Amino acid sequence: MEKLKVIIADSNPVLLQQLAEVISRDNQMELVGIADNGRDAYEVIKKEQPDIVVFDLLLSYYDGFALLDKMKRHKVYNEKLNHILTTPIADDSIAKEAYRKGIDYIIIKPYNVEIMVDKIKGIYRAMERKFAERLTQNIDAVISNKLNQIGVPASLKGYRYMITAVKEVLKDETVLEGVTKILYPGVAKIHNSTPQRVEKAIRHAI
Repeated sequence: MEKLKVIIADSNPVLLQQLAEVISRDNQMELVGIADNGRDAYEVIKKEQPDIVVFDLLLSYYDGFALLDKMKRHKVYNEKLNHILTTPIADDSIAKEAYRKGIDYIIIKPYNVEIMVDKIKGIYRAMERKFAERLTQNIDAVISNKLNQIGVPASLKGYRYMITAVKEVLKDETVLEGVTKILYPGVAKIHNSTPQRVEKAIRHAI
């Protein structure tokens, strides 16, 4: 497993150093940058393209919300980047604004740095699962639209087989080298059918 690339931005130098040291010792994470203000945080995020950014709401130059807005405006923001906002202010209006802007998780300061590292890894795993689910749903929709465009009706059994077959090819193009020996049996296994039925249904749909 590749190490998670993490950036920390915090206005508290002591907390920043403590969290940086703990992350640096963790064999599942790689600390790729730190900053004590929003301006420097933006530059290091743009340069390093991390998996996770842990940043303070009360940063100087750009506060946490301004930093996030700047990232989106200049296309530094992407769906796979996980944002953890830390704040000493426990306020519902701040939480609503944070989640509206796309923050994945909020942690109230002060916090235990050892527990924080475990939280970072847990949040990342949860976000990865959600991203994978969204990606799968998007792929299904794209394939369905393409099949509809070429006139394959969804009512046919071969329609479902074709969606699965395309997804299997997207995972590994080499299955096209053995359509009848590799692809059809793989689709059949997923749908609890037989390679012969899969091939017949797909040919009928086409």
